[in-house]
Amino acid sequence: MTGPTDAKMTLVFIGDIFSNNSSRIKENADFLADKGFHVVVPDFHKGDSCEYDFGPEFMANFRKWLDTHPVDEVVRMVEDCFK
Repeated sequence: MTGPTDAKMTLVFIGDIFSNNSSRIKENADFLADKGFHVVVPDFHKGDSCEYDFGPEFMANFRKWLDTHPVDEVVRMVEDCFK
C-alpha cells in the first residue's frame, strides 16, 4: 500500500505474472500515490511471481509456475479484494 490513507479514492493495482519481481509496478503505484490516490497492490502470487527470464527454459519453468498458481485460486483472491 502506498499513498495518503485519507485519500478520497483507493485504487487496487493488479499486476501481471511478473509484477512483484519488477520495480515498475512499485514505480507506477508510487506515481499514482503522488497524484493523491491510496494504492493497494495485492500479492496474488504469495511472494512467488514468475521469473522475468525469457531464456530457452522459460516455457518449461512457466508451466511449472502455472501448476502452483491455479487461475481459479487467483480469481477468488481478486474477487475477495472487492468484498
